Amino acid sequence: MRASNAALIGLALSVPALGVAGPGLPLTALEREAFRAELRAALLADPSPIEAALNPPPIDLYADDKAADLALIEAHGAALFGTWPAPNRIAFFTKDGCEDCMKAETELLEITQNLGWDVITHPADGPLARNLSLPDAPFYVLPDMFLRGWMPAPVLERYLIKRAAD
Repeated sequence: MRASNAALIGLALSVPALGVAGPGLPLTALEREAFRAELRAALLADPSPIEAALNPPPIDLYADDKAADLALIEAHGAALFGTWPAPNRIAFFTKDGCEDCMKAETELLEITQNLGWDVITHPADGPLARNLSLPDAPFYVLPDMFLRGWMPAPVLERYLIKRAAD
């Protein structure tokens, strides 16, 4: 039944205006009326094709970037976190003389201590950072995402709380 519904929907889409068979279908008036009746009955019986067409799933413009990040994190998971998988661990890349890094590290240590997370610190100019092609420090790596640049404490805390709940 579904295949015939899908075929009817596809056929209907070749018609200039839904419900009006036009030049797209070489039908007689009687055939057009029968087609309309079949199409109407099919859509009343199963409106999901129309609902799906009117409400398509959202397109994730960053899906490829996210997948690449996740693959990179997984490939370097043990080096990043000391163990893999790494629940409640965050890798932090810092650089000497970087004011944002010092501020970020102080806030990160306070947040993670309160939430029971472990922080694994790495040099932003070390081989691991180069393998990950990380930009300037500070830089955070969670088991499921990269966070580039200094994160305000409330934002970082929300990220950690959300992941601890997962």
